[in-house]
Amino acid sequence: MTRSNEQLAALFAVFKIGCSYIPLDPSLPVSRREYILKDSGAVLLIQDEEYEVSGVPVLFTKDCLIDQEVSVPKLLRSPHETE
Repeated sequence: MTRSNEQLAALFAVFKIGCSYIPLDPSLPVSRREYILKDSGAVLLIQDEEYEVSGVPVLFTKDCLIDQEVSVPKLLRSPHETE
């Protein structure tokens, strides 16, 4: 993945569910990337662009984006705060 907000969100998500992250350089030859994935026992590949890799299910970050507005609840103020 390229350095981006999506990469950071993906890293947090991976760590949040208790899994590990293995950086995979897309400039490596396909055979090397496939070897790294197989040797590591990876069960999912998270990508932001389409790179040639086989043997592991792929999740694209663009498919995970929320297209609707998210409402954020108002924070409750402490009774000790003054306005």
